Amino acid sequence: MAGSANNPACRGRVAILDDEPSVRDLLGMFLQTRNYEVSLFDTPEKLYQALKKQPVELLVCDLYLGDTSGLEVIKKVRPQFPGLDIVVLTGYASIENVIEAFHLGASDFLQKPINLLLLETTVERCLEKKRLVRQVDQLEKIVEIHRVAESMGDGNKLPQLLELVLSSALKTLSGDKGYIALIDQTADSTQLRVGCALGLSKDEADRIANLGETELASLCAKLNGQIDEHRSQLSLDGSPLAEIGAGGTTLALPLVRHGTLSGFLVLVRNDPARPFQASEQSAAELLASNASLAIENARLYRDLETGYLSTINTLAKALEARDKYTGGHAERVARYSRMLADLTDMSPRMKAKLEVACVLHDIGKLGVSDYVLQKAGPLTREERDQIKQHPAIGDKILAQVPSLSEERRFVYEHHERYDGSGYPRGVGGSDISQAGNILILVEVYDALATVRSYKNAWTSEMIREHFEEGRGSLYDPKTTDLFLQLLDTKLRTG
Repeated sequence: MAGSANNPACRGRVAILDDEPSVRDLLGMFLQTRNYEVSLFDTPEKLYQALKKQPVELLVCDLYLGDTSGLEVIKKVRPQFPGLDIVVLTGYASIENVIEAFHLGASDFLQKPINLLLLETTVERCLEKKRLVRQVDQLEKIVEIHRVAESMGDGNKLPQLLELVLSSALKTLSGDKGYIALIDQTADSTQLRVGCALGLSKDEADRIANLGETELASLCAKLNGQIDEHRSQLSLDGSPLAEIGAGGTTLALPLVRHGTLSGFLVLVRNDPARPFQASEQSAAELLASNASLAIENARLYRDLETGYLSTINTLAKALEARDKYTGGHAERVARYSRMLADLTDMSPRMKAKLEVACVLHDIGKLGVSDYVLQKAGPLTREERDQIKQHPAIGDKILAQVPSLSEERRFVYEHHERYDGSGYPRGVGGSDISQAGNILILVEVYDALATVRSYKNAWTSEMIREHFEEGRGSLYDPKTTDLFLQLLDTKLRTG
C-alpha cells in the first residue's frame, strides 16, 4: 500500500510495522486518506530491506511483534537512519518499555486501541518538527552564503559566492546540474556571461557564453517582460538556452537588481519524472534572491540580515504554535522586556538587540522532543537534563550569524541565576549581562503568570513574593527592584 511519490499534496512518507493485519491495514488506509504515502510491513526483516531502498520520514512500530520486540527494531534502525522519527504502539501500558523506547530514540507513543485522530495529530507533529529542522538546515546554508558575502571587499570574490549559492541550491533541491548567468549592461552593449556552472558540459557552457547579440537582446526583453508580470519563475523556451536540460526538468529563477534583470539561476534535473515542487521552488527563490543581493555588495549585509532574522523568527513562532500552553510566550517576553528596559539606562541599540533575543530565546527547543516539552506533570531527571540543553542548542543555531553575537549571549543566559545556580554554564553576578538579567526575570514572570500543562497561573501576590524572596539570590537585586516596580504598576494579574 503506497501513495504516489510524485503527488504534490503528499504530506510525508510513513512506514507501519505491526504483526496484526487488521491494525496495520486500518492505520494505513486512514493515513492514506490524509494524504500520507504509506508502506505496510508485518515483519522487521521486510521493513529493513525496504528502508535500504526507499527511506521514510516516520516509522509507526508496534512494541510487541511476536518473536521480536519493537525495542530491538528501534535499536537496529536508529543507527542506520538517524533522521527517522519513530512512534511506538503498545497494547500494554508498560511504562518501563515506553521509557526504554524513548531512551533508544523514539519520538512518541500511542496506546492501543488507537484513536485515529490522535494518530493523525502525532504523525503531523513529528513531521512538522522535521520540517522545522530542515528549515534550520536551509538557514545554515544561507548563513554560510552571508558569511562569504560579508567578507567580500571587491568583485573578485563574487565567483566564490556564486559557486556557494549554486552548490547549495543543487544540494538542497537534489539537482543534477545548473548555472548562474549574469547580464552585464552598459550604454553601448549587453553581454551574457557564466558566473558559475556545475555539471555542464563544455558545449553547454559555450552555448551560454556565445549567445549572439540579437538572441541575447530578444531573450532579455522576454525575461524582463516576465518580471514585469510578477512571475517568480522564468521560461527559457524559444531560446538556445532551452536546449540545456532538454529532456529533463528545469527551474529558472531571476536575479533582479533595481527592478531590472541582472541574471538568472537555472537548475536542472535529468529525470523528467521529477518536477520541481512548489516548496522546492521557494527554497531556490530564497537562494536566488540572496545571489541577486550579493551582486550589489553595498546592500548585501543589511538585506540578508533581515532575511535571516525573519527566517529564525518564523521558526520561533512555528515552534510556539505547536504548544497551546506557550503560544505567544516569546512575544509577551519581548513586550515585558521593553517595559523593563525603559526603566534602565540601556541604550536604544541594546534595547533593540534585547527584543530580538526575546523573540529567539527558546529557538533551541527545536532540539528537545515534543514528549518532554508537552508532558503534563513532573519531569524525570533525564527529561530535565534534556530541557536544560535548549539554551546551548539555541546558542549553536545563532552562532552561525556573526552579527547576532550579543543577542546570542542573552539567549544563552536566559536560564542562568544571580547566585550561579542556573544553567547551562552556572555563571552568576556580574558575569550575566544587564540584558540577560532582564530576560531572566521576564521569562520567569511569564512562566508563573500563565497557565502551563503542569500548573495554574499565579496571582500577582504570589509572583511578588517569589521575586522578593529571590532578590539577591536567584535574581540581580537592582534589576529585581525595577521589575517589582513594574509589577506594581503595569503587570498586575488576578
